[in-house]
Amino acid sequence: MGRSVSPPDKWLPAQHKAASAFQTAALRFEVKHKAGKAIHREYLAADPSAAEITAEVAWIIGSGRQGQSFLVERDGRLFQSPISWYVDAKKWNLSPAFARRNQHFSRIIPEACLLCHCNEAHLEPGTLNRFVPNPVRLESIGCERCHGPGELHVAAHRRGEGTADEDRTIVNPRRLSPQRREAVCEQCHLQGEARIVRAGKSLAEYRPGLPLEEFVSVFVQPPNDIASRKAVSHVEQMHASRCFQASTGQMGCISCHDPHVLPSEAKRVVWYRDRCLRCHAESSCSLPLDQRRQHNAADSCIECHMPRGDSSNIAHTSITNHRIVRRPASPIAGNGREEIGLVSFHSGVFGTADVGERRDLGLALGELAERAALEPQRRHLARQAWNLLRPVADHASDDVAALEGLGQALWRDKRPAEALIALEKALQKAPKRELALGTAALVTLEMRETARSIDFWRRLLAINPHNWQTHAYLGQTLALRKKWTEAVQSCREALRLNPFEPRTRMLLIDCLVHLGEKQNARDEFKTLLALGPDEPEKVRKWFDELLGNKP
Repeated sequence: MGRSVSPPDKWLPAQHKAASAFQTAALRFEVKHKAGKAIHREYLAADPSAAEITAEVAWIIGSGRQGQSFLVERDGRLFQSPISWYVDAKKWNLSPAFARRNQHFSRIIPEACLLCHCNEAHLEPGTLNRFVPNPVRLESIGCERCHGPGELHVAAHRRGEGTADEDRTIVNPRRLSPQRREAVCEQCHLQGEARIVRAGKSLAEYRPGLPLEEFVSVFVQPPNDIASRKAVSHVEQMHASRCFQASTGQMGCISCHDPHVLPSEAKRVVWYRDRCLRCHAESSCSLPLDQRRQHNAADSCIECHMPRGDSSNIAHTSITNHRIVRRPASPIAGNGREEIGLVSFHSGVFGTADVGERRDLGLALGELAERAALEPQRRHLARQAWNLLRPVADHASDDVAALEGLGQALWRDKRPAEALIALEKALQKAPKRELALGTAALVTLEMRETARSIDFWRRLLAINPHNWQTHAYLGQTLALRKKWTEAVQSCREALRLNPFEPRTRMLLIDCLVHLGEKQNARDEFKTLLALGPDEPEKVRKWFDELLGNKP
């Protein structure tokens, strides 16, 4: 944890020696080092001058034990680089999840990410990824993250009082109740399907020794559905294990992990085997010793009972199965249901009738609706979210997040006019809230109220000019009003931030043809083809028809 974030001049030697370039499809990626700075570059292999982004790395995320990702900064806003380093593979490759959808240099880093990777992070209210102070200053996870504020502790030592057996000047997680002890780890390691900050609270306000559920509601799959192989699912898996359930609260994260000591690879097997034997005896294993050693010469308990496998959400990375399966062949499998259900991880603390928990569940279901791939599932989740959020929004008009979530749920349920009412109520309370402005702009665009949509897009750009999608949507809306010159300007600004986006380039080509700039349109079309769009023959046909239909 002490190496959770670092400036770019602190690199592992292996990374300096590794090949610093790779290619995926039409795009090439490069890493360069110069005078303590790291430069990441993504460009069109066939013609770098046509599409290229070069950015200086501002921060390194991760200790380098399994891998590292990299952040770039634009006016206090943090974005993830598409380039990451993978230790096991000993190579550079696309960042986690970028292989499915390359977000180039535009994936925003929200507060929740930084709170788990650095000692503290202060998000500017209403923004998605702008942090103060500017430029951003980050430090790795420190002592106070697990032990709470240390002022009283330091003062006691300065007075020469030493440390008593029952030191009340600092939090010792081992002396907390099981639930509050585990909360210290869960503040970062319990990811769940959705984490919702409770009304009037901030996750940054949590301090060790306090109930985590007072600050954040964490929603997970039902206990019988623990099928996740995500790299962040260790807590849920451990709670599903027989070892944990039979321990009556005695077993926890620090039963096996010492936050102050990371065993070397050479000592790893002995270290964790000793942890197992603190509860189990040598005779606990049903296999004879000689058979165990045929499988693993060091007689590693975790090799069989906590096997490692590829993570489902981070490429090139393995995770350890924390379900602690009895038999090595036991799969990580759910009950096969397609419907997604959510339960509160701390369900025993707040009842289902609790208004705050219903509000949080509504926001969680709304997040799932945003991520759902299929339209029927998206609408089903959005309607559930609306049912939970409507009474909250009616009675808590100052809950901006609930009003915003209600607006998004109504929009996903194909009720744009009602959605706009909720979003405008949120914007009355928080006029510069980025998510509400962006959703309102999309809703009014869908309603073909283009003048209002343009106003929302421009209000959003006044707050955040670094989002290529906002520029692209503004260009689309201007084109609907046949404001071709302004639309071209918006498209070019979008492509300056993300030159690899084919739909925006197609819109630019369309606008150029309408302006009679056919040669410029042909030049842009050449770049479009070089980027390798899906179904290139259809794209060629579209362009031929576009040119043929315009004078």
